Amino acid sequence: MLTRRSFLVRAAAALAAVPVLASALREAAAKELPEEIPDAGNEYLVEIESPPAWTRMSGGFDEYVTTITIDDAAIFQAGDGAFVPRTNELLRVVQVVGSRGIVVERGVATTPSKMLDLDWVLRLPLAG
Repeated sequence: MLTRRSFLVRAAAALAAVPVLASALREAAAKELPEEIPDAGNEYLVEIESPPAWTRMSGGFDEYVTTITIDDAAIFQAGDGAFVPRTNELLRVVQVVGSRGIVVERGVATTPSKMLDLDWVLRLPLAG
């Protein structure tokens, strides 16, 4: 059985190997998902708990910062994952702070990178 943690590890490895996946994720997030997705034996296929949601960084942050300001923190909850396509970094949301802040664990199965103002952030709905 594929656990959420093993999914993150495998997704991180796949994203690191295929950087163009970030633009494909952006395109896919803009489209509506079918109600049912057939299982074609793909080990990365997981049930999606809610549709993808995007927000943007508000300001730049070095690789050591764990409290991050974004345009819309309401899309996140503690336990969610967050993916920054430009850097291929995966984050774990530890806490939502008000309407524009999140406290995160950096570099979940990836290397923390400097984030820039207006970098896109994709919510990975992993909170259970």
